[in-house]
Amino acid sequence: PAPAAKALVGEADRRIVTVLFADLSGFTTLSEQLDPEVMRALQNELFEELTSAVQQFGGFVDKFIGDALLALFGAPYAHEDDPERALRAALAMLEQTARLDARWRERAGLQLTLHLGVNTGPVVAGGFGAGGAKSYSVTGDAVNTAQRLQSLARAGEVLVGPTTYRLARHAFAFESMGEVALKGKSGQHPVHRLIGPLDAPREARGLEALGLSAPLIGRDIELSRMLECLERAVAGDAHVVRLIGDAGIGKSRLLREFLARVEDDERFCSVLVRRTACSATGEQHFGALGAILRSAYGIAPKDGATATREKLAAGIAELGISPSEGAELMPSLDHVFGLGAAEFEQSQVEPEQLMRQIHFAVRILFERRLARAPILLVVEDLHWADAASLEVLRLLADRLDRSRLMI
Repeated sequence: PAPAAKALVGEADRRIVTVLFADLSGFTTLSEQLDPEVMRALQNELFEELTSAVQQFGGFVDKFIGDALLALFGAPYAHEDDPERALRAALAMLEQTARLDARWRERAGLQLTLHLGVNTGPVVAGGFGAGGAKSYSVTGDAVNTAQRLQSLARAGEVLVGPTTYRLARHAFAFESMGEVALKGKSGQHPVHRLIGPLDAPREARGLEALGLSAPLIGRDIELSRMLECLERAVAGDAHVVRLIGDAGIGKSRLLREFLARVEDDERFCSVLVRRTACSATGEQHFGALGAILRSAYGIAPKDGATATREKLAAGIAELGISPSEGAELMPSLDHVFGLGAAEFEQSQVEPEQLMRQIHFAVRILFERRLARAPILLVVEDLHWADAASLEVLRLLADRLDRSRLMI
């Protein structure tokens, strides 16, 4: 549900916020061609789709202005990755508007597309207005700049300001548009066009995000224990290691040092490393497990159903699994990758039976791979993992306790 901001109307504070403006292209032309009642129905359906995209990533819908939406990421509630959340919401808005266009194209007569502007900067947040009309909102130059970026964007484009670009370039690809003059603002402003998420996001925190490095000081006891656990796992005694600590204490830094030492140690030259990181915005059903299998079989997030199945089939065959066995496993693995939802809805398979089939398929893949090489499975930010993936990890730890596996 959308965060309630009524209690915050009487307060005011300065904060860094990512502002998103989304506007429907060709709204004036549409208004001329459509009956007002039809136009109202279209706008309401559009706003429902856009609001759902904002709330999906923890944003707050500030207001609707005609055919435009103003959304905030960082007010009234903040997250450390608000710029990234805003950009993911912008891409989701484009996708949902495309689906809306497919439903309305015949009635509207014109293609429904958005143009969006996203900008990060300091604002004052609090109650604005008079009397009973006062509501929670923000004001500041960051809001004006986001609106100017939205006006500059062409249909289907997302333009971002310099701070948003700097804070999100580890996770997204951008195209520089150079220094651009924005209407009503002095000077030239660097503008970037959002292309999409990176297949392999870079580090967002620590020295590595700044292109710097430094040796790890201390943590010798923890490192030695982790290396000892892996050594025992390679010998056939599976281990599960939980790395727990307060935010910012250095868990990711310790993990990087551990993986670097594993790579340089001859004892672990045969170890296969599979990594995934769970997102703070939430994981879809089997999201973490799907990411692990994608890393194992070289499946990119942008790969379609055909490419995904081809790479998966090639990986299954490489494990020595016969074509007939692979054909039996494929429907369950399709569901892990979100490719078999429609078939499942039309089938007579009970959810419990489907889960058993998925567990069996994943166990077979890991058993066949472990028969050939030890596996080090790394799941970062496990507290954000989906319940279905956690259940599979528990199954692997329980059933493969006498194998060359370390989680």
